[in-house]
Amino acid sequence: MRKKRQKQTHLTRHGMTAVVAVGVSFSLITGCTNMLGSTAATAVNEQQTKAVKVAKLQKIKLGEPPELTAEIISSVQIELFAKAKGEVTEVFKKRGDSVQEGEVIAKLFSQDASYERSKAAMNVQNAIEAINSAKKEREITKTGLQNSILKAEQALVDLTRNTNKLKNDYDAGRINKTPVQEAEVKLKNAQLDLDLLRQQLKSLNSQDNLSALNLQLQDAQMAVEKLDAAMGNMEIKAPTSGILTEQTLEKGMLADGSKRIGVIQKMDPVKIKAFIPEAYVKAVREKTEMTFNVPGTTDKVKGQVTYLSPVIDAQSKGYELNLEASNEALKLMPGTKTRVQLLDEQQQIALAIPVSSIVRKAEDTFVFVLNGDTVERRRVELGRMSQDELNQEVLVGVKEGEQLVISGQNHLNDKDKVQLTP
Repeated sequence: MRKKRQKQTHLTRHGMTAVVAVGVSFSLITGCTNMLGSTAATAVNEQQTKAVKVAKLQKIKLGEPPELTAEIISSVQIELFAKAKGEVTEVFKKRGDSVQEGEVIAKLFSQDASYERSKAAMNVQNAIEAINSAKKEREITKTGLQNSILKAEQALVDLTRNTNKLKNDYDAGRINKTPVQEAEVKLKNAQLDLDLLRQQLKSLNSQDNLSALNLQLQDAQMAVEKLDAAMGNMEIKAPTSGILTEQTLEKGMLADGSKRIGVIQKMDPVKIKAFIPEAYVKAVREKTEMTFNVPGTTDKVKGQVTYLSPVIDAQSKGYELNLEASNEALKLMPGTKTRVQLLDEQQQIALAIPVSSIVRKAEDTFVFVLNGDTVERRRVELGRMSQDELNQEVLVGVKEGEQLVISGQNHLNDKDKVQLTP
C-alpha cells in the first residue's frame, strides 16, 4: 500500500514536471516567434525605404560662350557675260582688281555693228531730207494757191463792177442784152474758179502727206537707238562694285556672250554663313545681331542676323544662319573662316542638372525630385551641355531650388519612400 502511494506520488511529480516543461517550451517558442516577426517587419520596412542622395537645383555657368566656325562670303556674286558679239580690243581690269559700279572692264569692236550703225544713221538723214523737201514743196504749192486766190478775188471784183455797169447801160437803153449776158457768164465762171482755188487750199491744209515720211523717220531713228545700245554693249562695264574674279578676257579674242567672262563679288557688305546645332537654335532665334572675329586679329565686330533657317539642313545637321556685316575697310575677305559667338555671358548661366542624374528609358528622359520622404518622377526637356560635359541645361520639368536625386535614382519608381544618405 505504501509502495503504491509512493508510486502515485512519483507519477504526479513527474506529470507536473512535464507540464512545467511544456509551458516553458511554449513560452520560448512564442518568444522566438515574436522576435522573428519583428525582425522580418524591420527587414521589409528597410527594403521599402530606399537610400538616395540629393542636391539642390541651381543655376550654373555652363562654360565660356560657345563659338562656331563660319565662312565669310561675298553678299552678291554677279556673273559677267558680253552683251554683244565682237573682238576684244582693250582690257582695263584684270583678275583680282577692285572695280566700281559702271567702270569699264574691257572694250569690244564689231565691223558689222559699225556698218549697220552707219547705214541706220544714213536712213535717218534721208528721211529728214525727204520730210524737208515735202514741206518745202507744200509751202510752194500753198503760196501759189494763195496768190491765185488773191488774183481770182480781184478779177471777180472787176467782173462784178463791169457786169453792174453793163446792166445799168442796158437799163438805160444804151446797149442790148447780149453784152450783159456775156458779162454774167464770165462773172459766174470767175466765181467758180475762185471757189475751186479756195477748196484746193483748204484740202492742202487738211492733208497730212508727211505722216508716211514721219513714220519712216521714226523707224530709222529706232534702228539707230537699237544699234547705239548694241554699240554701248561693246563696252563691258561692272554692274556693281566689288572684286573681279575669274576674268578670262584677252586682247584679240572673240566674245560672243555664250561664255562667262568673269565674276564680280560684292565686298561691302559681306555675308557670314554658319550652321547652328539644334541645342542653340532656340536661344539664337531671338537675336537680331551676333558677334564674330576679324580673321587674323583679335578684333570682334557685329553682324546683323538676316536669315535663320526654320528647318534643319540634312547634310550639315544644323540650321543655316546668315549674318550681314559692313566691310568698308575690306578686312573681311570672302573665302576666309571666322568664329561666331552664339551666346553672351548672361545666356551661359542656366538651370542645369548633373548628367549622371538623368534616367533614360526608351525615348523618355526623366529625373527624380525629393518631395518630403518620397520621390517624384519628372519628365524633363534638356538643352545645352556644359563645357566639361558633366552637367546639362534643363528647359522643362524641374524648378530652381528643388531637391534633385543625384544618387540611387536608377532603382527608384514614382512615389517611392526614400531616406537620405550623406
